[in-house]
Amino acid sequence: MLKQPIKLGILGCGSFVQRRILPILKTLSSFSVIAIQKRNSQEAKQIALKYNIPKTVSTREELLNLNEIETVLVATTNHMHEDDVLACAKYS
Repeated sequence: MLKQPIKLGILGCGSFVQRRILPILKTLSSFSVIAIQKRNSQEAKQIALKYNIPKTVSTREELLNLNEIETVLVATTNHMHEDDVLACAKYS
């Protein structure tokens, strides 16, 4: 049985995530966004404030090393997906 809500980390936080994904996740009680990863830390902090996300990181490794995260949404650019998913699998 899954714990509720599922503690989510988002790897990559570009415009699509900001416009489409975060507004939807905000309405779902089954997920709690714990952290977002974005290379630009200032932008990440602004997004986190807007969506009440407690943590921001600037690298994939930082996100994957957060113990409280239970699952990761890979939202990086397409050419990075394979490496990102393989990195996530190593942490599971």
